[in-house]
Amino acid sequence: MFKNVFSFFLCLCLATACFFSSCSDEDAVAESAELLAEQTIAEIQEETATGKQGCFELIFPVSLDFDGTVYEFMSFEELKEAIKEWAMNEPSFENRPMLVFPIEILTEESELITVESEEELIELIAECPKGAGHPYGGDGQCDGHHGKGDFCFDLVFPVSIEMPNGEILTAETRQDLKEIKREWKEENEDTEERPTLVFPVTVVLEDETELVLNNQDELYELKESCREDDEDDTEEDGDEG
Repeated sequence: MFKNVFSFFLCLCLATACFFSSCSDEDAVAESAELLAEQTIAEIQEETATGKQGCFELIFPVSLDFDGTVYEFMSFEELKEAIKEWAMNEPSFENRPMLVFPIEILTEESELITVESEEELIELIAECPKGAGHPYGGDGQCDGHHGKGDFCFDLVFPVSIEMPNGEILTAETRQDLKEIKREWKEENEDTEERPTLVFPVTVVLEDETELVLNNQDELYELKESCREDDEDDTEEDGDEG
């Protein structure tokens, strides 16, 4: 699956002609690179079942491998800018950036899961009652400019998490959370129990407003609201087309 994360390069909506034919205007190249970066993020969200239409949320930091060099990113915005810069300097697209495992996933049940491999991700997605989530509309094809990769929310730190043994730990930063999860995994390799978020928790939405979630029900409601908003946006895009 992730060996070809960037399959969307075959889609017409990448404006390939701007890279390979007569388009030499710098602004046009930058615009095409930005479109490519947005669709890269949409593709990652589709493959990981994250974002507005997905069952899960991707927890940063996230790492990508750029032709043997791994870079870590703290937000979708950082990720987008890095891919955009790469696209403007890599017209052949021969060595495409790859998502690096492990990744951290937050479920609708407020479980924090470390996904160690593509195989584990496939198994996790199979448990998702709503499917994998498809920013392109579910058919793997480009869906106009709506294929831009919309996230539902991001965590605001610090956060508290309850370990399966009942211990409650506080992660002051994203790196703290990653370290706590790593240590737990190393010490409890055989358990299938997972740490969970402790409510209340503050999240930041796509419009940069903050929202306090007081319990599990409010997390469910937020995810459902994101799906409905995304479906409305898709319908509006279709009407405009």
